[in-house]
Amino acid sequence: MAFLYHVTSRDAWTSQEGGHFTDPSLEREGFIHSSHRDQIMGVANRIFAGRSDLVILCIDADLLEPEVKEEDSYGHGVYPHIFGPINRDAVCHVVAFPSGADGRFSLPERLPAE
Repeated sequence: MAFLYHVTSRDAWTSQEGGHFTDPSLEREGFIHSSHRDQIMGVANRIFAGRSDLVILCIDADLLEPEVKEEDSYGHGVYPHIFGPINRDAVCHVVAFPSGADGRFSLPERLPAE
């Protein structure tokens, strides 16, 4: 089982009903940003520093319905982009992801590995 990871707010995850989860980037950019495990910290500290309301969605790539493409992400490297709403049955784990007292993130111990 290969995992992809998507960082989002707890409210965004819990407020959406139905069988699929979406992110504003899908409408804005045509895909949902996701990461491989070794990319989570760079994304979190670059984009979400200081936030305490986040979760990491652990997505089983084998169960994911939309197409995934590995693409350059604005000069920050190659990341997996999900081209459609994430079917909730592909989300195997939801892990709390608050920043530390210094506003930076540490990878949660409970985060499943690939």
